[in-house]
Amino acid sequence: MNVVTVVEEETQQEIWNAIDQKDLPSSMDELLDLIGFEKTMILLKIWAGKKLYISKKVKAEHRLIPLIGEVATTKLCGEYGGDYLRFPTARSARASARHAVIRLHHKEGETTGNLARKYKINPRYAAKIIEAAQKKN
Repeated sequence: MNVVTVVEEETQQEIWNAIDQKDLPSSMDELLDLIGFEKTMILLKIWAGKKLYISKKVKAEHRLIPLIGEVATTKLCGEYGGDYLRFPTARSARASARHAVIRLHHKEGETTGNLARKYKINPRYAAKIIEAAQKKN
């Protein structure tokens, strides 16, 4: 794995970690109520824009147990067993989180050009994100 790939993965992870629950699509509400925000985010990071088959029974080797634990896996199987769980892409939530992270890094002294390169956006768009936050304050 090269340095660029590591930086890109860290950047994406930072965005995912900055997502606010209120920004998630309403289609996630049931899942959030069932297993909570943290465990929902673990699944969403992996299956965003995809579907996940939920088995009817929980076995010791169930693939979700290492990710979200046995209790949450049991709840999922009880509620959705035999069905597919469809995960939204959460583009809007990710964009809001990315904007918040960009504004935070800018506040901490990072330049607009560096932020644009890091988040793979046009420098004018990075400036627009930062300016929009300054207008709100």
